Amino acid sequence: MRDTTAALVDRLSPADAVGLLLIPGKGVELTRDHQKVRDALKSLRGWAPAPLSHYTYSARDAEAILSNDFIARSEETGPGDCVVATAPLCHQDPKVAARHSLMEISRRLQAVVGSLTRLFGNLEPFEAPKSVVLISAGLLRRSINDDDFLNLRRRAATAGVSFSVVQLQQPANNVSVRMRASVTPNDLREGLDGVAGAAAGNVYYGVSRATGAFERIRSEIVHSYQLGIESLPTDADDRRHRLKVEVKR
Repeated sequence: MRDTTAALVDRLSPADAVGLLLIPGKGVELTRDHQKVRDALKSLRGWAPAPLSHYTYSARDAEAILSNDFIARSEETGPGDCVVATAPLCHQDPKVAARHSLMEISRRLQAVVGSLTRLFGNLEPFEAPKSVVLISAGLLRRSINDDDFLNLRRRAATAGVSFSVVQLQQPANNVSVRMRASVTPNDLREGLDGVAGAAAGNVYYGVSRATGAFERIRSEIVHSYQLGIESLPTDADDRRHRLKVEVKR
């Protein structure tokens, strides 16, 4: 995946400025030194903290557990049934785990949405075609997080940014650790769909090297269109004028 992303950078024009934003972390400011961005891409790692519990829940299941709408089996786990390091983690109350899950879901979503909102604001003054590609393995979303997208929607509407999201293929299960998980690929896509919808972007599912997804993105970056309106002296009459644009495809 990193090689494919670097290939996208290689195929841009030398006049194109490229930057890398890590969420969280320090990336590379906009530069025409493409090699600097390539080197930074090689060191990319995922943002996956150690699990807080033997239980992992989707937002819907965690909310249901806290509202007593979800019946969770609370089985006793012996030493051979839990690979997580500490015993208290293995025997944690599902409701406590649900609260941790919801806090982490909100924290991650706010980090991504907040970073993108600030990025779009920083890019707004540039009078040039602008493209942003978000690469993520997934982002969970809570029903109460809808307000988080409002500022992003406003900023994206004025920034004039072409936005794309690439969701990396996630294994359904991690066989190295036995966890009670209710998170599905669809759950992981909900937050990314929300981000893309707020910023009028497209979501691509990146399987293996994700070559097809990045080829589509490159095509959109390279082939940009600008629409200009030529005004006449008679248009300056302090009245609203309706514009109608039609295309053949």
